[in-house]
This record gives sequence, C-alpha cells and structure tokens, in this order.
Amino acid sequence: AIADAAARAGLDGETVAKAKLVVSEAFSNAAAHAYPEDDGGRIEVAAYPDAAGITVVVRDRGEGLRPTPASDGASERLGLVLIAALAQSTRLRQLPGGGTELRADIFAGDAAHA
Repeated sequence: AIADAAARAGLDGETVAKAKLVVSEAFSNAAAHAYPEDDGGRIEVAAYPDAAGITVVVRDRGEGLRPTPASDGASERLGLVLIAALAQSTRLRQLPGGGTELRADIFAGDAAHA
C-alpha cells in the first residue's frame, strides 16, 4: 500500500524503496515492543505523498517508549538508526493515553537537497 501511494504520487523507485523499508522497520519495532507477548494490538500505518516525497506514520497504542537494557548482542534499536539514515527527518513521540508514533519524511531525488 505504501509503494502504491508513493508510485501514484509519481515518486521515483529509490524513494519508494526507502519508504517501504522505513515502514517495515517501524512496524517491526511496534510489533516487537508495543504490546506484551500474550496481548495483541493494533498498529496503524499511514502515508502522505506529495511532489517533494512522502511522509509515513506508524502508530501503536501499546506500552509506549521504555528504556531498553544493554545487551551483549547487536543493538535492539538498530531499526531506529536505519530509519534515521533513510529519512530526512524523523519524529518519535509517546502518545497521550499510551502508545508510540513514528513519523518520517522521505524526500524524492533533488527535493532532499532543496
């Protein structure tokens, strides 16, 4: 659905691929961390394409942002680092009443340099 929205807006393949990867990483983070293991929950995804690029939003109503203890393995927050590298801007916020929202702006081609 993200790829279709981006393509309908006339965005190039690289921008579409970045948007898909950002949504995949954000959705995976929400699925892994938002809700206790025995309790499912909703994850909402939205896309707002325009001529400059696309804004993607991934939102859950789970437990919200929690500190993650250090581990011996790879960082559990690598997804957020990847999202930040792919997007020109990201905003991560705790929602009133619980949950987390990640919003990322991915600019198309030359719009990133405007």
